[in-house]
Amino acid sequence: MVSVCVCLIVGISSKKDNRERRVRRDKDSVLQHDNARPHISRQTQNTLKQLELTTLPHPAYSPDLAPSNYYLFPLLKKYLKTMMRRLSRMFADSAVVSRLNSSLMACANK
Repeated sequence: MVSVCVCLIVGISSKKDNRERRVRRDKDSVLQHDNARPHISRQTQNTLKQLELTTLPHPAYSPDLAPSNYYLFPLLKKYLKTMMRRLSRMFADSAVVSRLNSSLMACANK
């Protein structure tokens, strides 16, 4: 498992496209991952140092303190609210609910 993690990091950093140039040019880039064994192994840490990637520490057993939560969950919440509004508008029409119910019953009877 350790070698897979290291290979992925090396593979990403060795591509000859814009991503490689952006990672090498931008010294302010920070890698954030959890404390899984492949991520904290000596081999992975050495590769990260060799690639000059800074690692943001992740608090163990504290998902409520993870930096990804500050950006990921508000976007997810907004998306789900939008979907719920669309569904509530769709189901406000009783004809749609009736068709859905008959479709479900037809599937159940098969």
